[in-house]
Amino acid sequence: MPQLEVTTYNVQYWWGIIILFLLLILLEVFVFPLIKRSWSIRTFLMKWEWSLIKELKFKDEIVKSLFYPFGGAL
Repeated sequence: MPQLEVTTYNVQYWWGIIILFLLLILLEVFVFPLIKRSWSIRTFLMKWEWSLIKELKFKDEIVKSLFYPFGGAL
């Protein structure tokens, strides 16, 4: 089976870097300002974050009750 040349890997590497850079620009120029301007998106994200925090605290309480049933510190 023939080996690929080093230039093939270099081309793939640079295309990958360019695509990641363009995605970063897309996030900074379009997505983040849209989230900042749109109140509905911000409220949705804040509600999702609070529900995630509540879920994590609930899991922490379950873990504490399982491993320390008599109120020991975790």
